[in-house]
Amino acid sequence: FESFSSGLINSEAQMLAEGIFCATEETIQLGFERCKNASLDLAIGHPDLTLDLILNLYKALGANTLYKLVRLIQADPYRYRKGWPDLTLIRDGVVAFAEVKTSDRLHESQIETISYVSSVLGKSRFAVWRLVKANRC
Repeated sequence: FESFSSGLINSEAQMLAEGIFCATEETIQLGFERCKNASLDLAIGHPDLTLDLILNLYKALGANTLYKLVRLIQADPYRYRKGWPDLTLIRDGVVAFAEVKTSDRLHESQIETISYVSSVLGKSRFAVWRLVKANRC
């Protein structure tokens, strides 16, 4: 999304975001395939960005919330990509995000992203999971 959005002027980015309101699953699929085919960086650099994820986000968040999220990301795509949580979880129409940590703390970009995206989605959508080594008997 970052590489695709960075080449757009603001009016084009606004038009792309507003397309969410009249989107259907078919137009989302066509648009996603065009973006992936047009941008080698998008296809290679973001292998977990799948059509299934995009469609499930659209269904779970709805057009209005997704529009706000897209406009937020378009404002500074590199910042939000850099701090985006490790996991995007969707179940029964609910979207949640999890950052997985082992020994380090949240980076400034992660704190900023959680804060800004929480302004659109709500703080209850974010979790930080700390992994610890299990003691095996």
